[in-house]
Order: sequence, then structure tokens, then C-alpha cells
Amino acid sequence: MSVEDVSEWEFIGNKYYARSTIYQYGWDLSTLKPYRLSGSPLSSALAIWRDTRNPVSYTHTRLPENSPSQPFLHIFSADAEHLATITSPSAPVSVGFSSADELVVVLGDLQYRVYNYSGKIPIPTTHTIPLETPTTILDARIAGDSLVILTAELLFYHLHLGCLSRPTRVASMDLSDAPADWAVVSAAQSHTGLATVIAATDNVVHAADSLSCSTHPLNTPHTAITLSPNGRFIALLTPSLILSIMTSDLSRLLTRFDASSIDSYTPDQLVWCGSNAIGLVYNEPDPRLWLVGPGGEHVLYPYHDCSSLKALSTMSSLLVVSPENLQVVQKVPESVQMVFGETDAGALSAPPSRMLLHAHSLLENGSSRSDDVVRSIGQGLLEAIDGIIAAAGEVYVPSTQRSLLKAAQYGWQYLSDYNSDDFIKTASTLRVLNAYRSVGIPLSKAQFDSSDSSALIQLLLPRRRWGMAIDIARHLHSPPDAVLVHWANAKIHASDASVPDEELSLAIVDMILSVTKAFVGWSDVARVAHEVGRVSLATKMLDREPRASEVVPQLKRMKEDRLALLKAIESSDPDLIIDVLLHLRSRLTLGDFFKVLEDGGSIYQPAKALLVVYAKELDRDMLRDFYFQDDRRVESAKLDLAEAEQLDGDAKIGKVRSAMRFFSEEKKSAFESRACDEYQRLLHLTNGATSVNDAIRELLGREDIKGAEKIKSTSLVVLLDEPTETRYNNRWWYLRMHCIVEKRNYTALEQLASGKKSPIGYEPFVKALKKARNKKLAVEYIRKCEPKRQQELLNGM
Repeated sequence: MSVEDVSEWEFIGNKYYARSTIYQYGWDLSTLKPYRLSGSPLSSALAIWRDTRNPVSYTHTRLPENSPSQPFLHIFSADAEHLATITSPSAPVSVGFSSADELVVVLGDLQYRVYNYSGKIPIPTTHTIPLETPTTILDARIAGDSLVILTAELLFYHLHLGCLSRPTRVASMDLSDAPADWAVVSAAQSHTGLATVIAATDNVVHAADSLSCSTHPLNTPHTAITLSPNGRFIALLTPSLILSIMTSDLSRLLTRFDASSIDSYTPDQLVWCGSNAIGLVYNEPDPRLWLVGPGGEHVLYPYHDCSSLKALSTMSSLLVVSPENLQVVQKVPESVQMVFGETDAGALSAPPSRMLLHAHSLLENGSSRSDDVVRSIGQGLLEAIDGIIAAAGEVYVPSTQRSLLKAAQYGWQYLSDYNSDDFIKTASTLRVLNAYRSVGIPLSKAQFDSSDSSALIQLLLPRRRWGMAIDIARHLHSPPDAVLVHWANAKIHASDASVPDEELSLAIVDMILSVTKAFVGWSDVARVAHEVGRVSLATKMLDREPRASEVVPQLKRMKEDRLALLKAIESSDPDLIIDVLLHLRSRLTLGDFFKVLEDGGSIYQPAKALLVVYAKELDRDMLRDFYFQDDRRVESAKLDLAEAEQLDGDAKIGKVRSAMRFFSEEKKSAFESRACDEYQRLLHLTNGATSVNDAIRELLGREDIKGAEKIKSTSLVVLLDEPTETRYNNRWWYLRMHCIVEKRNYTALEQLASGKKSPIGYEPFVKALKKARNKKLAVEYIRKCEPKRQQELLNGM
């Protein structure tokens, strides 16, 4: 059976559907009834495990069976090749695959395990779900990289796989009992942009996200709910076998169909075929599949030669798994209908693509009518070529693909300027698709088109088909780094402990460099080497890694802290250097931390400089200790002075005195030491004045003439840096005169001016009075100025 076999087509509504056998199985397994089945997103792997909730009588099988303490999960490729067997610590609540094709096993004790099943013994990564209160998991759904759990308290929680943050609680549905069935609409598919849980209880269906819950009375209970692959539709089945198709926001009922009208048994599964039809899977009394179209149209697919069925939904089809084979049920692509439809290829009403295929068939049979048929296509020849190329991309049988592509080549010989880009792209795609299908990954054209190259290459790694993965990476113009990392890690794990690190390093390097000279995964290989205890090998791998941002974190994990700091300094990346410094500080005592920096000498100077910048902003205590340990007296003094600016009173004086002591210990800072001494004395006399000028001005402003005179008469003149007492006396007159004018005490101003001759003259008096808007008094002081200046000063009034 194949999709191009017209005899297998069934008309449902206005579309044709067909089933094709993809793989024949040789499982030594009598039935799938006691097993549960889960498929990976791109149909590359199947997980099979015993359903302990529905015990059945003994079945013939060579698969390891469950024991109370050892539930087994078996992983097969889609062509039934055994990939791995996993022992679960307890009966799994749910099993599925992540978007990265890793097996996810959810356990009842708030744990889930993620398995990379590429090795002979899959190694799990165990994650604990951090809920506030202890509980158990009743049920779970795995959707891509998300996990939704239902707890014993009948509450739903949503989390991202591998994320350490707390799960998001879904709005309460006020459930009194566990729902009969439920489904998850991912955030990417939900109309609210949030992951939404749709659950059926009693006569209502609830739809809840993290913000709100809505209730939709449907007047009847529902026992099964399933979401379409595109997330737009949802199918619900009642105990009385009424099948309803609704939009996933539950706003519209699209179809209602009475399934009891076609079969009196309750289906074992309700599974979407793409997003266009629903499959009802039965195993009693005989295996069969009913396919129901959007308008209630239906067709029966009997499976007389199969013992039992399980079905999986994909974005474009429905996969039917039995102990005997794997079949795909899908909508017949329009291009395939046009090429292989029932209309006579020789009729004038036949589609152009069918006529072209017929012409090519005549050519291969040596008929001279071939040319006449092609010419009769006329203006439709380009359409015929494009249609045949499109059909070639949709069929599974390689011989049919080749026939179609040859027919397209034959057709374009009749065109003078045909663009063959689509032909080349399709041929390239088919080469990749056929390669995948040959190793048990039945990729469809739709799945291939919707996946990026890295996701496609990832599918081959669990099968350890590294050579094929490298070839496909080249074919898809994708870097082979992920493949080489996976190979190198497998090489390390498989190598005997007696193999020296040097020998293993040479083997890994030679292999990688034979594939690409631009490999950027050395740090990933180093991580695995370190995990298995090959520290020397890990170091050799890191020596080849050009990205310091990858090298430094790995060296930190290896506790090679000094080397990590050196690599960070060589990178000249300040963030990286600070990161290593903080890492060192967290692991060492303060003394040992400073000793590491001291031992590094001048090489560590950039790190010391950055540490100072960081500590100035965020850790002054550490900066003080660092200055002290590094004998930086001047910097210590400056730090005390900077902190003094933020303080008042005795605390400020204490910081200034501390700065003075640090300056006094430095021979070249005698002036700064004396300045600090005078400064702290000023602070004693005033309310925080920061200079002699400010101190005198403050005391004069308080009319404390004696205090101001005291400062004048002390050695504080050194602060003014004046060479003579006369110049200092001039400064004193300036300060006193300005303070008097500012207070508008003109009597005191007259006393100052007439007590003794002003050493600064009287022009400053004039300017100060003019600024104070007392022009009348300013004129009187102009008369005291030198005669040659009087007229100019009067003009300036």
C-alpha cells in the first residue's frame, strides 16, 4: 500500500484519504493491548511500557516485564529497532518526548526524569518540581518543552522542562474529582498567549490558564478530549459516543457526530489525523480504525492481519502501530491526486501533470505517441512540470519518486527557459527524507519543511549514526558541531580507563579536524571529559576552544580557578574577569583570595584594577581590606575621605583622622596629611566646613568674630597656599567684607572700612554693594577709591 495507489484512496467529505504501510515489524509480541505508547514529535522514536492501571492476562513477549520495583520502558525506532530499555524507579504517571527528542518520565513523587537514550545505558537527569507543599502527581501531560501536572489536591501546575523556577499555578477549576480527561493548549497555540488546560468534568468543560478559568456547560459528561496538532480544534467524546469537534477556545461547535451509528463499541483511542479528521481506534472485537471527516463523513479501515492497534497523531497524518507493521493514514496531497487520479491520463480532460507522466511512460515504453501527448498539453506544460515535482516530494516509494522526477525532466526539455530551482530543491529534500526513512524515521514532507536543520540532525544522534548526520549537515549547509560533540562524548564514555588521555585526545582532535576546521564545541567535550574524571583530557580540549566565554565557566566547574582567571584576563572581557573574581571570593577566605591576586603579580594587574572598580560601587569593605593588604595607603586615605563626605559629626571626623594616618605613612603625602589634620580641626570648630574660607565665612555669618579670628591666627594659613601673610590678610578682608554686605549690616561695613586702611582697596566694596543693589552707598565708597578710577566706576553704576 502507498499513497499513490488509487485503489487505497477513500473519499471523505471533499478530500481523499489513503493509508500506506511504512515499515513491516518483526516484534516477538502477541499484542499491544497491555501496553501504553508514546511517540516523539517527529515520529522518530516510540516509547512502550506496561499499563499497570489496566492489567490484562499474560501475553507472549520477549520484552522485559514489569516487576513491582522495576517498571520497564522500551524505546524503539519507528521501524522497530530497539534503541534502549529504561528502568523507572516507580510506575510512571506519564511518559512523553521533549522537542529535543529526549524521553521524559513523570513520577508520582513530584519528580520527572529526562533521558538521553543514545547510550547503551541511558543516563537520566532527575528534576524535582518545587511546589510549596508536599503532594503527589495524579496525572501529567508533556507538550514540547512544557509539562503540566495535576496534583492530589486537584490543582494544575505548568512548568518548562529543565527550568529551576517554581511552576506556574493554573487558575483553580474548583474540581471535586479528577477530570475524566484533559488536554493542554500550548502558549504558542493558545488564543490568550498562555498555556491553557481544557478539562472535562461532569457536564461541563473547563478552560483555565494562569490568570483565569472559564466554565462551559455542555449538558453531558465527556470521557475523552484530544487537541488537534495545530492547536485550533478540540475533539470530545461522550459516554454515549457523541463526537463533538469544537474550536480550542470552546467558542464554536463545528461538528457533532453520533459514533454509535457506525460502531457500538467504545473506542480505545480518539486520535487526530493531521488537523482535518478524527480517528476512532478499536481493538474489540477486532482491530479497526474509523476515520471521521469534518462533516461527519466516515470510512472504515479494517486491520484483519493485525492483533491490536495503537495510534499516534502527527501534524499531517495518523500513525497506526501494530505488532505487525507501521502504517500511515493521511490526506492525499492535491499534487498526488492530480498526477495519480482516476481520470484516464489519455483523456483531454486529464490534468496536465497526469498527461505528462503518461507521456513519459509512453517514452520509456518506446512509443512514438509520447511527443504528441506532451505537445497536446500546450500552455499547461509548466503547470504539469511543477505538479509532478510537487507530487514527487509527497510520495514515500523511492522508485515512484525517481519516475516522477524523470517525467519532470522530460517535460522541461520542451521549454526554452525553464527554472529548475524547484526540481533541485525537491531532489535534495527527497535525498534527505529517504535517508531518514531508511533508518526508521518516517519523516513526512510537512514535518521536514516545518523543522530546522539542527532539529533534524538531532534525530540521528540517539541512533549513533554520526557519519550520516555529518553528511546531512553538509547537505543542509548546517554546521556539524553538535554531531561531533555527540560523537566525541560517546568516544570518551566508551574508551577504556587504560587508554591514556593523550592518545584519546589525538583520536578526538584528528576526527573533528578531518570534518571541520571551525569547530566550536571543544568546551562541551571538555565538560564530559571532566565528568568521567579525565581532567588532563578536559584541559587539552579547552586549550583548543577559542571562546573564552565557554572556556572560563568550564574551568570554574573543574575548580581550575587560577587558570580560569588567567583565561578571563587574556580575553579582556571585564564581565568575565569580574565573574571569576566573584567565584574565587565565594570559595576562598578573604586572606586566601587576596593571596591569589598577590601571587599572580603583574599578570593579574587587570583583574586587580577591575576588582577596585567593582568594589568601589558594591563592596567598600572588601575594597578597604584589599587596599590594606596591597599596602595602598594613599588609596585607603582617599577611600576614607570619600566616605567622610557622606557622614556628619564625629563619624566624619573619625574618617578624616583615619585618612590623615594613612597619608602620614606615605613619605610623599606629607602635605595631604597636614591638610587632613587641619581639616579635622576645622570640623571641630565649625558645622562641617570643608575649607578655611568656608570655616571663616560660616563663623562670620554667625557673628562669631572671635572664632573667625582664632582661625585666622592659627597655622591654618597653610591651607590657603598663600606665600605671604599680606596675601592671607587680603583674603581675610574679602571674606569679612562679603559676609557683612550679605547680611546688609552697613554700620559694621563702615566700621570695617574706617577702622584701618583697607589692604584690598575700596573697589571690592563698590562691587559688593552694587551686587547687593545698594548703589547709593556704593557711590560713597567710590569717593574713597583712587581718583583715576572714580569716574569709570561711576559710569558703571
